[in-house]
Amino acid sequence: MWRFLIVLTAGVLMTSILTNDVRAADIIHEGKVSTAGEGRIAIIAKNGDNKQFDVADDAKITLNGKSAKLSDVEVGDVVTLTVKERQGKQVAVVIEARDAE
Repeated sequence: MWRFLIVLTAGVLMTSILTNDVRAADIIHEGKVSTAGEGRIAIIAKNGDNKQFDVADDAKITLNGKSAKLSDVEVGDVVTLTVKERQGKQVAVVIEARDAE
């Protein structure tokens, strides 16, 4: 019985540790918006790569430091995206946009 409890506890601890490591792996992308709307955003990254992301339904979106909607973000705006992997897709969970320079 004790062995079973020890193995079970070890399994729960390992699952907790691995889950926390995945959560901590936020990815930051910076660039200029090439398209935004309908639950997706595309940017031209600083290195010139085109990148597209789904936008989480509960994403925190700001424009010039104020709360905004995805529809407020315009082509050419400068953005910093915080992206998480969800169900095998990269999903933007935070969008910090600034008017084009």
